[in-house]
This record gives sequence, structure tokens and C-alpha cells, in this order.
Amino acid sequence: MSEFKKCSKCGEAKPATREFFGNNGVNGRLRNDCRVCCNARSRSYAARNPESVRRRAENRQRESSKWKPTKALKEKLFNEQKGICGLCGKVMNKNDIFNSKILQVEHLTPVSKGGSNEEFNLIMSHRQCNQEKANKTLLEYLRWRRSIGLVFEKISVEKLRAKLRVATNV
Repeated sequence: MSEFKKCSKCGEAKPATREFFGNNGVNGRLRNDCRVCCNARSRSYAARNPESVRRRAENRQRESSKWKPTKALKEKLFNEQKGICGLCGKVMNKNDIFNSKILQVEHLTPVSKGGSNEEFNLIMSHRQCNQEKANKTLLEYLRWRRSIGLVFEKISVEKLRAKLRVATNV
């Protein structure tokens, strides 16, 4: 029997899970507003502040050196990972490789923390996992997952194991 949580915005009771409320990213607790209300708030903000949204998008693009993953890179990473998300260990759907609303290329070490756009620093992940990782290194992200009870059982991609060996000096 699953627990329910009441959205502070719409008042609707929904299952108290990441799928319905998402994590707030800081302490791993569920947000107070459901995803539907959070998305509506974001759309409303974007409609009221198109210039701010445009500037933010430009800044993010400039920070990433205008880099965008190619279709060939996405396919290569997906196949290298045998269709397993590099951040949660769950199966990814091959039909979603080119749908960035579902699957995304993620930097193991964020560019803002010295990471690069080189293939050795990139993995395919679910969009939600990518957003939860945000600006964390791989080790920080896995520790965060563990702290909120979302343990990554098995790391099957050699690139991830190598990155963790370096991060933990093993």
C-alpha cells in the first residue's frame, strides 16, 4: 500500500513518489507541489518572461561551448551501455534515443567542474536522472541517491567503474 501526499498548490492527493512529486534536489525529500503544478508554474513563468528564458538558454548554450551531442554519439553511448541508464541502472527504451524529453547525454564530471565534452566523460541517461544529477559529480550523485534510499545496485558500464575508481582513489 503506497503513501499519498497532498499537493500544496492544487490540493490533489497523489502517490508520494518521485514520479508524482520529484525530489527537491537539496535534501532528497519530495517537493510540496506535484509535477503537474511545477510544470504549469514553469510554463506560466516562461510565458510572462520570454526574454529571461531566452537569456538563460543562451547562457547555458554559451557555457557548454555550443556543444550538442550528435545522433551517432547517442547511438554509440546507448549501445556501449547496453541500453542501461548510467545514472539509475534501469533499462532505457531504444526508441527514445533521439527524444531529449526522455533520454539525454550526461556529463559524468560537469563542465562547470572541469569536465569535458569528450566521449570518455559522457553517458546516456534518463532525463529525470540527468536533472537530479544536475551539477553533481558522479560520486556526489551516487552518494546523494544512497542518502535518499535510491541505491544504484550494479554499475555495468566500464566507463562508470573507471570514473568511480579515480574519484575514490581505488
